[in-house]
Amino acid sequence: MMADPHSQRVSARAIEEDERARERGRVQMFNATRPDGLDGWTIALEQYELLVEVILGTIDASPPTTAQSPCSSSCRKRRRPSRGTLPSQAVV
Repeated sequence: MMADPHSQRVSARAIEEDERARERGRVQMFNATRPDGLDGWTIALEQYELLVEVILGTIDASPPTTAQSPCSSSCRKRRRPSRGTLPSQAVV
């Protein structure tokens, strides 16, 4: 049976590309379904951080999930990465 392509690790090359992009104030968008782990575009670091806050704030503000929901209670317990932290460095 084939593993879920969305659960693959991001390559070391993709992490390196993200580090270089962050030096320029950008964030590389990862895509686990691509062979190199990169989606081929970047977003401004400040914009990325705002999006993360909106998404996590929305999860925190939503009612508890049901068994049918894609986000379990463990999703709510994730620790927010500090500003400038690479996704691979975030504590889950």
